[in-house]
Amino acid sequence: MSIQKLFGSRRPNVSATTYVGSHGNLFYDEATGLLRISDGVTPGGHVLAINPATTTVVGGIKAGPGANVSIDGTLTIDTTGLPLSIGNLSISYANISTTNANQDLNLLTNGTGNINLIGNLRVQTTSAGLYSTPVFGVDNRGNLTVNGNLITNGGTYLVGTTTFVGPTVHQGSITTTGNLTTTGNLTTNGPSYFNGTTNFVGAEVNTGNVTINGNLIVNGPSYFVGNVAEIGNLTVTGNAVNNGTSVFNGVTYQNGNVITTGVLTIVGNTSQVGNLTITGTTVNNGLSVFNGNLTIAGNAALIGNTTVLGNTTVAGNTFVTGFTTVSGNTTVTGNTTVVGQTFLTGNSYVTGNTFVTGNTTVTGNTTVTGTTYVVGNTYVTGQVTTITGNTYLTGNSFISGAAYVTGPTTVAGNVTVTGNMLQTGESIFNITQQNSVQGAVEITGDANALWQTPVNTGVMLQVTGQANNADRVYFDSLGSYSVLVGRRFEGSMSSPTGVQGNVDMFRVGGSAYNSTGWSNIGPARMSFVTNEIQTGTNQGGRIEFWTTANSAGPSWSTITRTATIDPALGVTSNIGFVTSGNLSVGNVSVTNNETVGGNVTLGNTFVYSTVTGDAGSVTQSGTKATAVTSNGRSGRIVMNGAALTGQNYVTFTVNNNYIKNVSDVPIVTIQNPVTTPNNYLVSVSGVAVGSFNITLYNADSGAGSTHSDAVVLNYAIIRVGG
Repeated sequence: MSIQKLFGSRRPNVSATTYVGSHGNLFYDEATGLLRISDGVTPGGHVLAINPATTTVVGGIKAGPGANVSIDGTLTIDTTGLPLSIGNLSISYANISTTNANQDLNLLTNGTGNINLIGNLRVQTTSAGLYSTPVFGVDNRGNLTVNGNLITNGGTYLVGTTTFVGPTVHQGSITTTGNLTTTGNLTTNGPSYFNGTTNFVGAEVNTGNVTINGNLIVNGPSYFVGNVAEIGNLTVTGNAVNNGTSVFNGVTYQNGNVITTGVLTIVGNTSQVGNLTITGTTVNNGLSVFNGNLTIAGNAALIGNTTVLGNTTVAGNTFVTGFTTVSGNTTVTGNTTVVGQTFLTGNSYVTGNTFVTGNTTVTGNTTVTGTTYVVGNTYVTGQVTTITGNTYLTGNSFISGAAYVTGPTTVAGNVTVTGNMLQTGESIFNITQQNSVQGAVEITGDANALWQTPVNTGVMLQVTGQANNADRVYFDSLGSYSVLVGRRFEGSMSSPTGVQGNVDMFRVGGSAYNSTGWSNIGPARMSFVTNEIQTGTNQGGRIEFWTTANSAGPSWSTITRTATIDPALGVTSNIGFVTSGNLSVGNVSVTNNETVGGNVTLGNTFVYSTVTGDAGSVTQSGTKATAVTSNGRSGRIVMNGAALTGQNYVTFTVNNNYIKNVSDVPIVTIQNPVTTPNNYLVSVSGVAVGSFNITLYNADSGAGSTHSDAVVLNYAIIRVGG
């Protein structure tokens, strides 16, 4: 028998799988974690096997049911399908129970530690077992559900959704921070705080103050002996009695009689099916629907839509912000302020001032004794509308019936009157919004009250005549003249300034419907224009006539100024004048063509203008017989200085495209006599289309009668042909 002594050393750069070593040496494979023994011959030696441990032998762990060993030596215990006992606890699948029957199962903390449960919590009875309806439950959202009777003998704080199915009695205060549902009667003898949706399917009796921060639904009689504060929707299907201050900050539905003895504040919509009696101040900040009589013995402030299907009696001031619909008589003794639409079906009697911001529809007689302010549309269908006091209407007004207004009336909006209207006092129409489809004031004779849509914005008055009748506007004056004046100013309404020069002050134009519709500028107009910057001493002006030529358009881009009446230039035209009768004038300045169908009588000098059509001066080259070209209604010719013997003449041609007909009359004169006395005579010796001939004759004779002068000639053309 022999033993092996163990000693350790490290051999670097040696692979365990190829190392031989000495017989009996043990070596450790760092790469694989295996223990090997050498026989002195085999590379890598032999791997030592480790047997499972026993009660007397040290060894490894043997894998088996419930115990798994991975390749890296990790031990995993899996009790699936296997019972596991730890002390007096039995663990099977996901169930933990006591080993001994009827033994308590306790969860204890060590000191001040907490027991934390994460997930939904369900409590079931032993007889019902698992997966039955829990008698108590809390879900992940913090909702609490109780499926049995709940008796609390002290303060109760419920943070989450809470459901009570059965009678519930709280002898102390109750605080709920989640939804609360009660299917039986609920009686609280202390302060109640509900911070979520609250549903009561039975009677509710509260002897203390109630604060609700969520929706409240009550399907039975409700008695609140204390203050009620509701922040959420409120639905009451039975009678409600409130003997304290009530504040509702949500939608309110009440399907029974409501008696409130105290201040009532509603911030939300209100639906009331039954009589509502309020003895105290009422504030409603939402939609209100009353299907019964409404009696308010105090001030009422309604902010929201209000519908009353019954009589309304308010003994105090009324403030309404929202729509108001009243089907019945309305009697208001005090001031009324309405911000919203108002629909009144029945007689209305208002003694006091009325302030309405919104549309107003009245079907019935209306009697107002006091000042009336309406900002919105007004629709009155009744035979008599009597307003004694000032009336201010901002919005459209539609009155079907006779209207009698005594006092100034201010209307900002459209007014439609079907019937006679007598206005005694001033009327002011304030229309600030631009509109391209309707004039600020529409007067139409159309049978259907229609009109053509304006093309431009800023139309303040549009008058549409009756079909097949001329549309006439008369200005009648007794003992004086009628005047139509267009005024223009710069600056602002509060600080006007003077108008610049050469700008239109006033236009009178005509526009015709064409194949593309209405044009924003018609084919003809007359403009009143400033000639200079307008001051106290400089106020010059002129009148311009603008027309559009035939076969031209659109007129906004082709219209041109054709004639002007100016204090300095007189009557001027860019295209000439045509008259069919006699013309008797003083000085006449013609800058273009003029056609006169009768005699022309001049009371002064005829001035042939050289502003336009003058050809200027041309010099003859070559000889005195060389032709020249001078295109114009007038011009000057400097003849060649060649010699011309006495008692002889020379003729040359003037090419001129202003000669349109052989009947035209050229006129020629000598501008500068070169000798004294003048020895030259000049005349037009021939006319052709596009030219005329000039003949110069030297009348001198005898010795020294030959002259070499550059004679300057003036010519002008009188049009005779067509």
